[in-house]
Amino acid sequence: MDSVGLSSADDWRKMLARARKLGVFTGVDTRAYPRDFAGLARAHRELSRIRTTCPMPRPLEWPVAEEFLTGRGELEWHG
Repeated sequence: MDSVGLSSADDWRKMLARARKLGVFTGVDTRAYPRDFAGLARAHRELSRIRTTCPMPRPLEWPVAEEFLTGRGELEWHG
């Protein structure tokens, strides 16, 4: 729905034009935006099809993860 501060499709187009590699709408019908409520479902479906560029890292063994977490100043850790 239209609301104060909601970016228009043209605003999003300008932002996407600044993308370094690829800037595209994902799941959005720009003709219906912002009333394109099915866009959320389409975006979810389209995002699930994106191929990852880097594989997920392997899980850490607990002692390695614990050492990493206890060394982080921004975290309060109670082991």
